[in-house]
Amino acid sequence: MDRGANGNPARGYADLLRITLDAVAVNTSQPAWVSAGEKLFETTYQGCPLTVRYVSETHIARSAVNWYGQIIRDSDISGHFTYLLHVRDGRPVNPLSPSRRGLIKDAARDALITFIKEQLFAFLFDTANRECIKPEWVTSYYSFDQERVALCPTTWRRHSSNGRSVRSRI
Repeated sequence: MDRGANGNPARGYADLLRITLDAVAVNTSQPAWVSAGEKLFETTYQGCPLTVRYVSETHIARSAVNWYGQIIRDSDISGHFTYLLHVRDGRPVNPLSPSRRGLIKDAARDALITFIKEQLFAFLFDTANRECIKPEWVTSYYSFDQERVALCPTTWRRHSSNGRSVRSRI
């Protein structure tokens, strides 16, 4: 039994609860949008499993925290990268209370986003991953992490303009 992506409050509790209604099992699996796109990597953040994905169509890209079974969207992550933080222990982020309609924009959330950016950078620019990295992932990363991009060395090209050798940014 399932009433769609947003109509079933039991979605996300699969590892915690088994629910039946009139002897019919209620779908408690993760909503499909949580696993949309290509999985780039899995890691842990403060003891909680973290999955980072690339979604080619930004209108379906949604990040979330599975907070002890409750799916909480993080709508402030824009672009093609999404994450799912699966919290079953501790408090790595702070949900809005009492509704849990989002995450509090505080130091804990900032630390999570910083961690994701660092992990993405390490994954995308590790020479061991070169064969599997797609150009659109790198292009999207440059939009996603503007602060780090500003620190990256630029590529310069020599060309001649009116007989003089000049350097220009590529």
